[in-house]
Amino acid sequence: MPLSRWTVLAAVLHGSDTDFGTYPDASQSQYPYLSADTLYTPMGGETCNPNPPRSDCPTALSEFALFHWSFVNKDYHPGVLSAWTTQGCTPTIQRRLGYRFTLLQGEYTDAARPGDAIHASIVLRNDGWAAPYLPRTVQLLLRSTSSGAVYAATSIADPRLWLPSSSTTHTLTIDACTSASLPPGTYERLLNLPDPARALRTRADYSVAMANDGSVREATTGYNRLWSNLTVSPSAPASPCNTATRFVPFAGTPAEIAGVRWSSLTQLVWTADAASSRYHVYRDDVTQLANA
Repeated sequence: MPLSRWTVLAAVLHGSDTDFGTYPDASQSQYPYLSADTLYTPMGGETCNPNPPRSDCPTALSEFALFHWSFVNKDYHPGVLSAWTTQGCTPTIQRRLGYRFTLLQGEYTDAARPGDAIHASIVLRNDGWAAPYLPRTVQLLLRSTSSGAVYAATSIADPRLWLPSSSTTHTLTIDACTSASLPPGTYERLLNLPDPARALRTRADYSVAMANDGSVREATTGYNRLWSNLTVSPSAPASPCNTATRFVPFAGTPAEIAGVRWSSLTQLVWTADAASSRYHVYRDDVTQLANA
């Protein structure tokens, strides 16, 4: 996906019929273009002055949804903000600004042999008003219930394309192979969407939290529990590995492989087995840059 660098900042929101010249007239002729553009670009700003009924809750909620707002100044204008509180829409605004991912259901492989393939299909919905505008890695994690060791499979899914909609869902599908040396045992599944900045990648408060109840989010790690376990056993039904995606030991930070370094805006997907190592490097628009 090409990088979206355009940002819309509305600094005089609803202060007049044209938002003090933000729009050329009150006909709203520019609304369709702006609505389409802000599906993929950041939109936010601040209120200007009380101008009821335009500055009241009905217009605010309608246009925040239409233009996919991600942020609004919480300190200005106090008169408008107070009216929103009195009219009862402040909680909705706080809840729906930006993206709001909710896990709906999942289908998973129950048991697998070490080195075999496992499948995950996760359905979610974006109940917010916007999509993320930063690229994020999407990782399915396996964590041993006995040792606590974590293994990660990285998807090339782009959460920036999980667009907001109350009626449309998004399906994240990950097929990946475990290592032949993976210790038998029980592994819990978790979903991880860390911040793309290297310095923030392990900060739980910067990772994406699903909007489900508190039993999903892990406060200390930032992982989202999927409440599903995988049993790894030599006696499990065979499921031969036929994908390049592998679960690899995970420490929470990007690795350095064969001396290859990359910026925080580059996603690395790599596979390894006992005989060799392979890696695939993807740019943010999912263009493969290297394969060795």
